[in-house]
Amino acid sequence: MLKEYFLDKDELQTFVQRLIGKYEVLGMKLEDGELKYSRINSVDELRLPSSHRPLVPPKKWFYPERETLFTYRISRGRVKIEDSLKKLLTMKRIFFGMRPCDVRSLHILDKILLGRFHDPYYGIRRENTLIIELTCNEPAEYCFCTMVGGGPYVEDGCDVIFTRISEGFLVETRTVNGAKLIENNKDIFRKAREEEIIERNEIIARAYSKIEAKCVDLERLYNTLVRIYDSDMWNDYSEKCFSCGKCNFICPTCHCFDIYDEVDANLSSGARVRIWDSCHFLSFTRVAGGIVFRRERTSRVKQRIYHKLCYSIDEIGEISCVGCGRCIEVCPSKIDVREIIAKLEG
Repeated sequence: MLKEYFLDKDELQTFVQRLIGKYEVLGMKLEDGELKYSRINSVDELRLPSSHRPLVPPKKWFYPERETLFTYRISRGRVKIEDSLKKLLTMKRIFFGMRPCDVRSLHILDKILLGRFHDPYYGIRRENTLIIELTCNEPAEYCFCTMVGGGPYVEDGCDVIFTRISEGFLVETRTVNGAKLIENNKDIFRKAREEEIIERNEIIARAYSKIEAKCVDLERLYNTLVRIYDSDMWNDYSEKCFSCGKCNFICPTCHCFDIYDEVDANLSSGARVRIWDSCHFLSFTRVAGGIVFRRERTSRVKQRIYHKLCYSIDEIGEISCVGCGRCIEVCPSKIDVREIIAKLEG
């Protein structure tokens, strides 16, 4: 399905305007001076920077931090349930300019949420959203995607890839839906020339060379984690950790949740709600009788690291860290997962 096209920088606005007219468009834009993934309502809002990625990942657009799963109402002895899934069936979205690490994160969430236990709310959002990846021409400060098998350019998991080159964008189609999107706008796209493809390849090669983190031997890392499970090094990290949960909520692949029921005062109506949860919270493993299985902070620090780098391999066949560096950026104690991996490798 791979085809390579060129979009002149002067035609970008035309393309985006057409998308806004047909889809709900999501992408990077400035809000209060901060780059965020958000709804794009006009052409001039969309940002396609050569570097940098939003602090908050795209996860919330597919797996909201708070979501009403269904509401109910009791009337005359009968219960009427309204499933929120119905409202998502007509969704038609394009995510324009998703960073490669975030594209990889959705691939991981797909394995988790669309695998043995299928999450229909996540699934319908994924199915109805076309993904346009934006290559990272320059790595950002906290990036270590190459350390965990990723990179500033990822071929799988998206429908179209945009790479900024000198006079516009080198555009690649990766899926049938991506090919249809470009074909429907073929009047502003043309076949890419050889020199444009070469320029794209050189940009990607330079971006890889600028990321200092080298790819680790994940099998060796897995075996090391199994061997040092009871190491005192985890106590050192737990002494620094505040158990604030920032790393979980800002992570593009963390997916743990809690479910509770909201009941109106008249007891005749209510809702079932899902919210994000954190394995760092003391309440995360609290069960009936007030027993907490991971009362010690060390066990909670280990849980996060082991889930990312060890348990995920057993569960989905790969680690669930994409090297975006968000957890490093927000940690008040400056706990750096790159240092942990380097120590384990050493």
